[in-house]
Amino acid sequence: MRKFKSNKELFEKARAKIPEALKTMNYEALRPAQEECLKSILAGEDTFVVIPTGGGKTLLAAIPALTLDLPVIVFSPLIALMEDQAQSLNKRGVRAGALNSAQGDVRNSLELQAWCEGETKVLLVAPERITNPQFKAAIAMRKPGMVVLDEAHCLSQWSSNFRPDYVKVGSFIEEINPDIVLAMTATATNTIVDDVTKTLGCEKMTLQRHYTPRLNLHLHSRQCDDVDSVHRQILELVSGDVPPTIIYCSTVKHVTELTAYLTERGVECAFYHGQITDGAQKSIQQDSFMSGRVNVIVATNAFGMGIDKPDIRQIIHADLPLSIAAVSQETGRAGRDGGDAECIMFDHPDARNTQEWLWNMSNPNSYSIRFAMQYLRDTADSKNESHVTLKEISDALGDSSGSSAVMYLTAIGAIERQDPSKIASARLLNDNAYLTKQQYAIWQAIKAVGVADADENYQFTIDAVAKRTGISESSIKTALRGMAKAHSIWYTAPPRSKTSIILRDVTAEELQLADNRRAMEWNQLERVREYVELPDAKKQDFLTNYFRYIPC
Repeated sequence: MRKFKSNKELFEKARAKIPEALKTMNYEALRPAQEECLKSILAGEDTFVVIPTGGGKTLLAAIPALTLDLPVIVFSPLIALMEDQAQSLNKRGVRAGALNSAQGDVRNSLELQAWCEGETKVLLVAPERITNPQFKAAIAMRKPGMVVLDEAHCLSQWSSNFRPDYVKVGSFIEEINPDIVLAMTATATNTIVDDVTKTLGCEKMTLQRHYTPRLNLHLHSRQCDDVDSVHRQILELVSGDVPPTIIYCSTVKHVTELTAYLTERGVECAFYHGQITDGAQKSIQQDSFMSGRVNVIVATNAFGMGIDKPDIRQIIHADLPLSIAAVSQETGRAGRDGGDAECIMFDHPDARNTQEWLWNMSNPNSYSIRFAMQYLRDTADSKNESHVTLKEISDALGDSSGSSAVMYLTAIGAIERQDPSKIASARLLNDNAYLTKQQYAIWQAIKAVGVADADENYQFTIDAVAKRTGISESSIKTALRGMAKAHSIWYTAPPRSKTSIILRDVTAEELQLADNRRAMEWNQLERVREYVELPDAKKQDFLTNYFRYIPC
């Protein structure tokens, strides 16, 4: 357990420097919630902060960096969130950097160099990087005085957003032993708070739970008979001289359908969802909205963290969110400049059906988890490795929860998922086999780039053969299958799915935890339905009561 580090004189000086720090960052004053949180942080107490979206959590990491002159590491879950926060801090006079896979090794090395040389005050990183040798070496050279865990609920197994890599932060804190640990999130039940503090090894954290009603947000709901009626009403809301508007949909399919519906009727809009694999396309869609070139974006909740556009005037929920936390986070992206904003949520039968389907998909029950575990065992080889796809598990199970069951087994450490190998294998079966000119070129390339064993089985990658021959990868795969069918070669293609490595069995306690989480998440669905059915005049009070007296 961490020991409290007391330095009364240092912390008193830090509190006296707050006005100067605010001036540096171009802020006039602290909000009441921020002021309360900084009282414990600048007293050197490990602190757990729960403030809804838009409450100004970033400032709580920046002020100690300026007033205590402490180097700060912020663990954050999303590249977009890291980059946005780093950019925002730099604009406000706080030298910040970020480490992420998107910016390449050279940029990351320069960021680490700036950290080691003392230039960077706040460094934002993903928890996955904790085991990176370069990162570890940089931290050894310049130890952080404060460690911040943003989106802290991702550390708890009670959270539907649980990320196994977040657990590494606990051992990092134990090894580094910083002066202050700060955990922050927009919402967390008491159960999640307890789980996070225990995993961090900071069981005496001061809990700062705050909720200030956003009275500039005008909350509404509309009941509809079907999704067509929803689309017609949304068209009315975004036609003409429309203010900056986010339209949230629960699925990629609905984003695609609604974007097409609006575009066909003359509404210029961007779209955003997690299945856009082209990074450039993602940036184009996001930047067009953030820059103001397009005033409407249709998106899943993938468009959320790291989005800080102060003049958003409409948040429209075409579907029902999965939790009150999501309601608060997504509506909270409007009116951050203090201006009035309309937040409209549509309730219709399709939305409720989709809500239940998503709940079932993301919260496997104990039966599905046991079934998935046994299926992996039955299909595993002597190395306890199974190569079955998630679809095969779901098909065998008879419903779509196979994927979430495997995700749960991965999260609890019962299995490990590895990316599929790119290695293919081939052996010439007949020295006199007829090969076309293209097939001959491919086979010669395999011999050149591959590694052969004593029996002349060649292991190689398709992309290496493609580079050597100038033939496309798809053509090479087709040619190899044709050669194998003609019995010219023996050929094993690279596996298409991730490998599941069985580490241990799932325990009865973990199965019960899954059922408990499933019930807890169902309760969240019911609270959203309760919210959307309330008269508009009572919605603010509902949110205030929920976050001030959040259930366990």
